[in-house]
Amino acid sequence: MNEEREVWLFHESKHLAGNVKVRGDAKGPLTVKLEPWGIVRGRLVTEDRKPQPDVLLQVAAGVLPNAQFQTDKDGRFRIEGLAPGPAYTLDVVKNGKSAGRVFAGLTIKAAENKDLGDIQVKPME
Repeated sequence: MNEEREVWLFHESKHLAGNVKVRGDAKGPLTVKLEPWGIVRGRLVTEDRKPQPDVLLQVAAGVLPNAQFQTDKDGRFRIEGLAPGPAYTLDVVKNGKSAGRVFAGLTIKAAENKDLGDIQVKPME
């Protein structure tokens, strides 16, 4: 069996995260390097730069201990727990479905605190 899966590990109290790809036919012990997790933040705005409050956001690619977030009254969001290396996608969710994309393919380094600034939601393609 050579199926490949990605395993994600988190140590929430120490703010560490890591992931490893494993195969069903792998032999021997696995080693996963946990590193300080990253943080991404930004502010959702409309085309005329007005904040978008109370917008439900969900990590659509990548894994986090908590995959859903909501913007605050000023449209700001902050997402912690990002493992260094893999690419993340963040979508707007309406009625239980993805309704727009905040970002796609975002990667982060160990302990990085990335500020995306003002972001306009892109429609789903």
